[in-house]
Amino acid sequence: MHLARALRSRAATVLAATVLAAGAAAFAAPAALADGSPSLTKAPADGYDRCPRGSFCLFSGWDGGGEICWWYDSDPVAGRSCGFLSQGKNVKSAWNRTTVRVVYYTSEYYQDRIGSESRGSQTNLAGSYVVRSVEFP
Repeated sequence: MHLARALRSRAATVLAATVLAAGAAAFAAPAALADGSPSLTKAPADGYDRCPRGSFCLFSGWDGGGEICWWYDSDPVAGRSCGFLSQGKNVKSAWNRTTVRVVYYTSEYYQDRIGSESRGSQTNLAGSYVVRSVEFP
């Protein structure tokens, strides 16, 4: 008797999991419309692609991952406009989407230069320092 009850319970569990999986699939965004044409839904930007055109971006993760902060102009105290820098988190990647070289420093007010990125540069950094100021010379 207990074996039959256990088998019925197992079958109910498998059935419930199958129904839940099918229901989730029904609500997933389709890759194509019913007629086979591509869907016009854009996936949200991730990684480096979150960096706005014309700005200089720093990321708390490798390859444009983690938190992001960006600037359109010099900032002598970058931490006041960037959450992860104000928390003392290290910078791990950068993308310079400006038309000029951008210089960054480990101290406020453009002291203790640590690096620079030429226009269009997209790179992983050492990941061992916090940027405190950003300059568009």
